[in-house]
Amino acid sequence: MPDQSTVESKELTWSVHLAALEPRKVAVIVVAAVFAGFMAHWLLGNIFFTIFGGGMVLASTSEFLLPSHYKVSEQGASSRWGVNVTSIRWEDVKRIRADEKGMKLSPFAENSRLEAFRGVYLRFANNRQEVEDAVRYWYKNHEIVG
Repeated sequence: MPDQSTVESKELTWSVHLAALEPRKVAVIVVAAVFAGFMAHWLLGNIFFTIFGGGMVLASTSEFLLPSHYKVSEQGASSRWGVNVTSIRWEDVKRIRADEKGMKLSPFAENSRLEAFRGVYLRFANNRQEVEDAVRYWYKNHEIVG
């Protein structure tokens, strides 16, 4: 078993805030939320639907608007933004797919339509090699596809 200092050094945490990287898109989202609220108020004439309409646009874009926090550790991998948390234990990971922006840890051995709704996507923050090394350390029997 590795010593405690090695274990702690392979636990990796980082954050990515997409809205800070692309502030112009935030303006588009705010305009869309205001427009949705305006349309709801115009069509339904109720303040509840005004707030609900704008809130739905903001809620659906929360992964972009809020900072995302990622963790790779002995227990598994997790992604958290706002009140949303996705996590996967290493024993549940069947396939790992990497692209230029991140890695998808999937519970499916083959492509599936459900893959978009299951598993964890670890977005890189100029730390691709660190993330890949941490994943390899904690989950030793995988191949990175992609």
